[in-house]
Amino acid sequence: MSVRGKNGKSLGELLSYKLQWNGTLSETQRFNQMRSSYTNADKRELNRQDHRTYDQSLKEFSQNIVFNVRYLNWTLSHKLNFHHTNTNDHVLNLVAGQTQTNLDLTHLSKYNQVQYEPNLEKSFILKSHYLQGRSSSSTSLSLGAGLRLYKAENHSSLDYRNLAQTFTTFLPQLRLSRYYNKNGQYYTNSYLQLNYDEEYPSLDQLRPIYDNSNVAYRFFGATELKKTQRTKATFGTSFNEQRQNGYSGTISLSYTNYRRGLTDSILFKEGQQQRHLIQIAAPMSLFATNGYLNKNYPLNKTQNLNFQFNFGLSWGNKFQYIDAIKQEMRTNSQTISLKSYYTNLDRYQIGWLNGWNRYARHNKLSEKNNDYVSNYWSSGLSMSYSISKRWQVNSNSTSRLSSSRNYKDYALIWNVNTTYRLLPGNNLELKLSAYDLLKENKGLYINNGLTEFTQGYRNNLTQYFMLSLTYFPRKFGFK
Repeated sequence: MSVRGKNGKSLGELLSYKLQWNGTLSETQRFNQMRSSYTNADKRELNRQDHRTYDQSLKEFSQNIVFNVRYLNWTLSHKLNFHHTNTNDHVLNLVAGQTQTNLDLTHLSKYNQVQYEPNLEKSFILKSHYLQGRSSSSTSLSLGAGLRLYKAENHSSLDYRNLAQTFTTFLPQLRLSRYYNKNGQYYTNSYLQLNYDEEYPSLDQLRPIYDNSNVAYRFFGATELKKTQRTKATFGTSFNEQRQNGYSGTISLSYTNYRRGLTDSILFKEGQQQRHLIQIAAPMSLFATNGYLNKNYPLNKTQNLNFQFNFGLSWGNKFQYIDAIKQEMRTNSQTISLKSYYTNLDRYQIGWLNGWNRYARHNKLSEKNNDYVSNYWSSGLSMSYSISKRWQVNSNSTSRLSSSRNYKDYALIWNVNTTYRLLPGNNLELKLSAYDLLKENKGLYINNGLTEFTQGYRNNLTQYFMLSLTYFPRKFGFK
């Protein structure tokens, strides 16, 4: 939009506006029953059984409004967010065939949150060049200063859940970007970004609801929490070859420093693990890097070979207290995956998928050997073959190996399915699937964390078969 005065002189080379709105509205109804049995091996008088019904209703409404005004290299943006929830939970205890209202869990609540962020940004072109038919590049700097005004209120029939919070945060940001394009060969995008932000405690962190059917564990939350300060530096770059089957990839590195970060204080009382949420003055940090590389190799006119490599690494420290003893946990994790696909037109495809995940922790402040390392490997083959335009057969198998200290588990999962299209327009699909043909899916789970290292098995379906029928209308647009 160009604006000019009466004398014809331009008031702005380019003045542009952008208005964006989006919103969500949802309503959820849940009804379930729960039976729990608690057995105390030391004191039988603490044994108990519970039988409860939960009738829960949740209505949510949120909307986001973004309004930007840009003039030359200046940008003024406004972000406004509204979020509202209406909760109606009714919980009954079933005792000797009689129902009793559970007054600790039954409640009505209304939660309102408003957040407004104005931000002013100025960008500078530091250097640029253009050689016709050869290359072009530009280096730019962007400086931003913003403000966040935050207000949240909860009105509940549970008195301790009535809460009001107000926060104000200054949001500075700096971004240095460079773009380089070598005509007909490749182009790169790189950036370095520094920004400051703050995290606010949530309602459930300050005033959690306790369901005493879980006798052995209780989360107390915190009576009072301040804002957590977060400073982050990020560097990222991407590379793309400008040809049909060229290389493409990205890599990013980030460093995040937390002040007044949240941490856990775990107390082991008689028959119960109690978790409290506290803030700690000592800084905590996290370093992470991740990226991917993709390459497609055309073998001939009908065959292709594709490789996708992804990786993610992280290192950090986190403080916590166990029975009032301070611990500083040094953690690191690594994730690597390699996927390769061979395709022969649209008739045949075979894929080889591999993944590895490792998690490790070390307590820097203790001489006790409570370090922990876990590994998870997976390797699998997938195949798809089109017998005809209507009939397709698919199969996949995955080898899974999980290991940690004094623990190892292996499983081979094999699934098969076949689909057949019906009707003149292939609108109707008939599918027959067979899952876990070798019956080795044990429902294994591994939870890794600062205070929990758990391996176990959950009840789950092993071998089963499924027949499904799907119809695709394939009607688009209007005549």
